[in-house]
Amino acid sequence: MYCTPSSDPLDDENTEGKPSQSQEAFLEASAQDGASTVRRMSVEERTKRAMLAEAAEDRMVQLSDDLDELLGEDGLPKKVEYRDEVITVAKQIQASQDQYRALVNGESSPLLDALNGNGEQSQ
Repeated sequence: MYCTPSSDPLDDENTEGKPSQSQEAFLEASAQDGASTVRRMSVEERTKRAMLAEAAEDRMVQLSDDLDELLGEDGLPKKVEYRDEVITVAKQIQASQDQYRALVNGESSPLLDALNGNGEQSQ
């Protein structure tokens, strides 16, 4: 989870809008976990999942950038009044991670089900 700044000094070189090393590791591990399942899916299904996973990844990166703006060097909110926003952003990051993981692992995804329409099950 990306709720606190990484202690990895290379992550500090991260440019805004691009995944940090810890985010890249999460994305790669998640994709590898579901590779064999996704490989058996139709091209159309894989394409839908890839597009939605990309959107979830972009959302995670943006939210992580937002979180970094709210946190100090010690990993705590810069201001007391940021606390609730930090919690909300952290929960949104977790939800995006869960969505990404489901999509790249070939699991059921409410977002994909909605895209398929009429309650049609993904897979």
